[in-house]
Amino acid sequence: MAKLHKFALIGFGEAGSILGEDLATAGCDVVMYDILLDTRAGREPMLEKAGRAHVRAVETFADAVAGVQVVISAVTASSSADVAAQAAESMRAGQVLLDINSVSPAKKLSNAALVEAAGADYVEAAVMAPVPPQRLRVPMLLGGKRASAFAAELRDVGMNTTALSEQIGVASAVKMCRSIVIKGLEALAVESMLAARRFGAEREVLESLNGTFPSMAGRGPCLTTSSAVRPSMAAAVRPKCAKLAARCRMLMSSPQWRLRQQRARIG
Repeated sequence: MAKLHKFALIGFGEAGSILGEDLATAGCDVVMYDILLDTRAGREPMLEKAGRAHVRAVETFADAVAGVQVVISAVTASSSADVAAQAAESMRAGQVLLDINSVSPAKKLSNAALVEAAGADYVEAAVMAPVPPQRLRVPMLLGGKRASAFAAELRDVGMNTTALSEQIGVASAVKMCRSIVIKGLEALAVESMLAARRFGAEREVLESLNGTFPSMAGRGPCLTTSSAVRPSMAAAVRPKCAKLAARCRMLMSSPQWRLRQQRARIG
């Protein structure tokens, strides 16, 4: 394949628009198609969004994939199979569908079967961090027959891609299993802090955790359910802390939470 410079984004939400804008900034020719272009309410905002990103909007899926080297599928999980089915109808040999959607390994396998049966190449991508902070440099694990060579080609345009396996599904399994741990820890932290606040023990709980896990120490405010509690925690989880704190405040300001508190006092 010639050096990559023609890309199509299918789906122009947060991730798609960021990748599209950064690829355009890197000198690539980028087009986009999003189903919101087919709606009265969504068309003008989407066209404006594409214009700001210096990405050319087209009218149909087929228009988007015609003549490009790489088609990036960046849609909702429920729509990933629809994109693969349309890709099977419109894509040709030599083109690559890069599927960055967060779906199961089984779904990636079925998507790959559709695309490869039509003669195009399919590469799965597991996006291993939120896209906005690192943008085009967000780390991605790739899987598929062409993953190794394709990872190198994408790095040439500024992407942070690592080939993981020739087998479809392995990269997605890594992300899925990692997410179980990360999201589980988030949920556990929220529930723990809610319980600690009920007993007025937030500071003591967090100080105890810092004492038990000193390697987690960092700087700056982190998870807190009140302005007085600002302990140090792991640098790796610091970006999550503001969201967790907001969730705690939202839960504890809800009528359901106040009702639970009242019942607990009565009991």
